[in-house]
Amino acid sequence: FMASAMLGSSAFGCLARCQPVERILAGALAAAAAAMTSLLAAGRSSFAAVLGRFLVFEACVGIYFPAVGTLRSKHFPDSHRSVLMPMFGVPLNLIVVATMLGAKRLGLRGSLACCAAALQGALVAQAR
Repeated sequence: FMASAMLGSSAFGCLARCQPVERILAGALAAAAAAMTSLLAAGRSSFAAVLGRFLVFEACVGIYFPAVGTLRSKHFPDSHRSVLMPMFGVPLNLIVVATMLGAKRLGLRGSLACCAAALQGALVAQAR
């Protein structure tokens, strides 16, 4: 799984030379959302199909981190970054805790649906 994330990071390095970072991130979010949504739509799938979708998701995670780091350095000055970044972490942690607390009630499909919805929401926000 880590190799897939590393592949995504390497792909970001190659793509960043010829594409804007915003477009790369939007593509990664779209691919990750498609991988999660297709898991929900497929229902019970073979192990290979589930593994393939997870590897696509992990590659998107590998693209996400350098892309977001690049965008942070582009939009947030160094002097303000240490104050601004924890403010974004609080809502994220609240979402994670709420999902984890409701995981038993949601079940696996519900948790995947929350992940897919969050990725789709991120894609819409990125497109603006």
